[in-house]
Amino acid sequence: MSGLAEAEPGESAARGAASACRAARQVTAGYARRMAPGSCLIISVACFDDEALGKRLAMEYTVASFVNHSRADIASFLADLDLVGPGLADAATWRPSMLEPAPHRRDGHVLAAVARRAPGRPGDVGARRPAQLPPG
Repeated sequence: MSGLAEAEPGESAARGAASACRAARQVTAGYARRMAPGSCLIISVACFDDEALGKRLAMEYTVASFVNHSRADIASFLADLDLVGPGLADAATWRPSMLEPAPHRRDGHVLAAVARRAPGRPGDVGARRPAQLPPG
């Protein structure tokens, strides 16, 4: 039997989430490599602080696989770019002039971030600013 077939259901889900996270980082890194210096990449990702609610959505969403990524995972998708404005924040309140994310207490969020490729030589992504995560 393969390692995946022998894994407990929770272990299989964790492997699937880790694989989806790696894939998302690879996709955004591919875009970052092809972007002109000074260009921006914008992402938005639905996520749920309530794990049970996230699992329920994953089961009910049949168009594609839904993975409830953590805020840290989402921030890691833009690791090679400079975050603009508040960094990773609730999409409804994200504004470029915000210095810090506005905290919101609710179970589900659409988080958004704008990240810029640093000006410089072609192929040189430049310095990175760590992702700013909203509190909580």
